[in-house]
Amino acid sequence: MGRWVTIFMLALLVSCNNETVYHKFVNIEGGKWTKQNKFTFEAGSFDSDMTVDESVELRLWARDYPYGNISILVEQTLFPAKTKTVDTLTYVFSGRQGDREARKPDGPAFFQVSMPLKTLSLHKGDSLSVTLRHNMKCMALPGVVDVGIKLKNRI
Repeated sequence: MGRWVTIFMLALLVSCNNETVYHKFVNIEGGKWTKQNKFTFEAGSFDSDMTVDESVELRLWARDYPYGNISILVEQTLFPAKTKTVDTLTYVFSGRQGDREARKPDGPAFFQVSMPLKTLSLHKGDSLSVTLRHNMKCMALPGVVDVGIKLKNRI
C-alpha cells in the first residue's frame, strides 16, 4: 500500500511540473478570419522571473483553407516597461509532412499548427499584451477556426 501511495505522489508531482505559463485560444466566429478581426491576449502578471518561448497557434479546417501559407502580424507590449514590438510571422504549409497529410482528401479534416515566434525574458510583475491579425492580401481567410498564443517556460 505504501509503495502505491509513493508512486501516486511522484506521478502527481511530475504532472504538476507544467512548463506552460499561458495558453489561450479565441474562437473565430464563422471560421473566417477577416482583416478587421484583431485578437488581443493579456498574459500576466507573472509571479517570478522566467524565460519563455512564445508561439502563435492556429486551428484550421484543412479543406476550407485554400492557401499554402499564412502571414500573421504580431504586435505586443511588455508592461510595466511599455516595450512595444511588431513581428511578422509567416508559416508555409506545403512541404511539411503533417500538413501534406492534413490536406489530402482522406486526411484529417481539422488540424492545429504551432508557430514559434520568439524567446522572451520576463520579470516578476511583468505582463504582456499580444495582438494578432492576419497579414494576407485577401480580406478573409476561410477555414481558420481558432487563434491563440502559448508561453512556455524554459525551466
